[in-house]
Amino acid sequence: MKEKASTKILLQKYEMIGKLGQGTEGKVYLVKDLHLDRLAAVKESTGPVAAEQEITGEAKLLKELSHPGLPVVYDYFQEEDKTYLVMEYVEGITLRVYLQKNRTVPIRQALQWVILLCDVLAYLHGRGQAVIYRDLKPENIMIQPDGSLKLVDLGGAMRYACRHRGEGNLAGTPGYCPPEQWREKKGDKTWDVYALSAVFHEMLTGIKPAKQSCVRLPIRQYDCSLPRGLEKVIETGTSEKKADRYQTVEELKEALLSYNKQDWRKKALWKMKELLVILFFLAAGVAVLWPLHKGVAESEIPFPFLNGPLVLAGLAVLLKKIWFGRRKKQNHLRKQEKNVWLTEKKFSGLYVIIIFFLGSGLGGALWEMTSARWAPCCPWRGNKAYASESEEKLWVEMRDDKGRKMLLKEGAVYVPEECIRFEIPADRLPQEEIRLQMVAEGEEGGVYVSRIFLIGGRNE
Repeated sequence: MKEKASTKILLQKYEMIGKLGQGTEGKVYLVKDLHLDRLAAVKESTGPVAAEQEITGEAKLLKELSHPGLPVVYDYFQEEDKTYLVMEYVEGITLRVYLQKNRTVPIRQALQWVILLCDVLAYLHGRGQAVIYRDLKPENIMIQPDGSLKLVDLGGAMRYACRHRGEGNLAGTPGYCPPEQWREKKGDKTWDVYALSAVFHEMLTGIKPAKQSCVRLPIRQYDCSLPRGLEKVIETGTSEKKADRYQTVEELKEALLSYNKQDWRKKALWKMKELLVILFFLAAGVAVLWPLHKGVAESEIPFPFLNGPLVLAGLAVLLKKIWFGRRKKQNHLRKQEKNVWLTEKKFSGLYVIIIFFLGSGLGGALWEMTSARWAPCCPWRGNKAYASESEEKLWVEMRDDKGRKMLLKEGAVYVPEECIRFEIPADRLPQEEIRLQMVAEGEEGGVYVSRIFLIGGRNE
């Protein structure tokens, strides 16, 4: 918000409207150019000679620069022992204000803005004598109403030429500058690479690196939905060792433009893993529906009928947890509050996996053991399956080698592991003697006939 100032006209043409801000190098006012009827920003030195020299150097520097991402210098003069620099008034808000309101910048917008800043810095670095900005931070980045950016306040910039040591006062902001910037007077292009990468990190995470209590962690530790490729780009750009960083902003821009193209093999692998998990889930569904369509013996429900489907579903859940458990998280997992890192507690899914495998393996085994052992004395354990539902005919009960009751269904095919036995309940035997003979037809058409068994009548 602009502060009201007493009506004052500078150089008989710049009417002061209000104060825009104040820094270590001077105050910045909003003025109206009475001759050209336009708004402008005037930077006023605070008085010390060093500050006046800095503004003088900034004026000479800006007069030589021409780029859409930099403010235009209109005028430079001295009045009442003060030095004034008249520049283009940039409407909009700073990136700092944007982050205070929104906390983070959407990833696509952040990429677009950082690439624009790469172009501005590439223009500064690409001059005959490279200009190192040295103090890149959200406070010096203006977001205009149309979404474009301008890099303002070049007071900390200095000229740099390869193999020549430049003189100048130290400039920068803790958290955005590499360690060597405070020790060296000779400017280096990687300083701006480091600062821009730090700003990009703050755009995506909302964490302000200027705080001394803050530790810059990889971006995916704050938000697991962020791409791994961008995490690698930022870690390279903010490397503490100068030699490990991108050496130019052009290299940084190229890495940003191609971060997702470099991981096409990883993306293909992720797609294959996703397909495999889906196939396991589909196989579990088929393992349930197909036997139901063909017909399942009542004695097999729920086990061993559900053994296969539960194992397949359990494997699908396990693989999904291992491969994609953290990939789809979109909430911020970390935040700094009173210098204590808080981590969101999350359900690991281990209990679901245990339930699946217990149900399919141990559960099935226990069911079979208890059914086989207690079935004779517990008639309520499962429904009996008989050869005929008519009480007028002989009841024959078929069991497999594990004691499981089988349904004698016409057309049913059962492959035993060892043997099959048939049981006739004693209370259903007729009073007279009966003859019993088993006749079976093989797949190849052959007929198999057993011996004839004589069974005595039931005594009343």
